[in-house]
Amino acid sequence: RGLPGEPWANVCVVANSAENDPLPATLPAGSWQVALDAHGAVPVPRVLENTITVPPKSGMILFQP
Repeated sequence: RGLPGEPWANVCVVANSAENDPLPATLPAGSWQVALDAHGAVPVPRVLENTITVPPKSGMILFQP
C-alpha cells in the first residue's frame, strides 16, 4: 500500500512445487483477483474468495485493488 502509481493494495503469491499433487490453499480474508495462474497472465482478472487449488508445478498471483 501507498506506493505511488501502484493499483494493487495487497498481493498474495502461492507456489506449488509438488510433482503431482495439487495444493489447496486458504486465502487471506476478502475478495482476491487472479492476475496470473498456471496458464499465464489472466487478461480479465477473475474474483475468488476463501480457498484455491494450485496445480502441481505452478503458482498463482492474486491481488486486492
